[in-house]
Amino acid sequence: MPENTAQLRVQDVMTMAYAKADANDSISSLMAVMKKAGAETALVFDGKKFMGVVSNTGLVRNGNMQKTQVSTIIKTSPKLSRNQSFNEMVKLMRNADTHLLPVMEKNQVIVAVNVQSVLSRMKNNESIQRMNASQLSTVQPITANENDDLGKVMRQLKESNVRKVPVLNAKGIVSGVLKMDTIALEVLLPMDRRSGNIYQSKNSAQGISKNNMVSIPVKSVMDENPIIVRGDEKGNKIVEMLSKQTNPLLIISENGKHELISVQNVFNAYLNQTQQNEKEENQDIQTTHLPEVDEIDRAKINSML
Repeated sequence: MPENTAQLRVQDVMTMAYAKADANDSISSLMAVMKKAGAETALVFDGKKFMGVVSNTGLVRNGNMQKTQVSTIIKTSPKLSRNQSFNEMVKLMRNADTHLLPVMEKNQVIVAVNVQSVLSRMKNNESIQRMNASQLSTVQPITANENDDLGKVMRQLKESNVRKVPVLNAKGIVSGVLKMDTIALEVLLPMDRRSGNIYQSKNSAQGISKNNMVSIPVKSVMDENPIIVRGDEKGNKIVEMLSKQTNPLLIISENGKHELISVQNVFNAYLNQTQQNEKEENQDIQTTHLPEVDEIDRAKINSML
């Protein structure tokens, strides 16, 4: 049944379960905590003081994760209150490009809101239910091939400001997806903690040193089971599927074209539709309160609204 999400408040989607870290922890320690918790974002504290958020996106740029402190990669974050509106919360989460926000009371974090709980309610929104997957997607500017060097693809991702890319096999069919998060958690973290900084490729018995990491084929580190959906899949089903993922991403692959559906895509579509709905409501209100006028004058007024 459709839900008017505009009437929801932050308190309706809060959660006690979220990853947290100390600003003085090492990045390596933080990544281990996040991996164990199945989280991609964590709140960072200095004692009881909230400092900001960190995500495993971008961690691949750090050299020595055992020695580098979390405090060097903290990202400032909006703070929520219990009574803020659902739509305002979505806008803050979208603009900050984060999947976790703190809920504050008397300058202390009491709980948090994660993207999964937001999506779980958003899937019931009437506007989302009227959309389909193609309306929630963006055409991906680049793709990667299974045998491309990891270093080459990482440079392309950085230059294009993209964090996830579909990986194609020799037949041009999507066989996986490469995520910067995966590189951090599945490659750099094990190498950082293993003696000799060696990465053990899934497709080779020979280990690869950190210095030669750029030579690893993409297929060795890609997520091999991407979720591929049809372009006409209903919007509420798409949002529900995203809500069940730790690092949400869906792929549309049809007629040789590849598109991605991320949380940002869904947030943008939702907020755009919400803004349009509010504009139409304001127009209806203005028309309803017009003084008595003849039909010609009313038509002129309507054309100006």
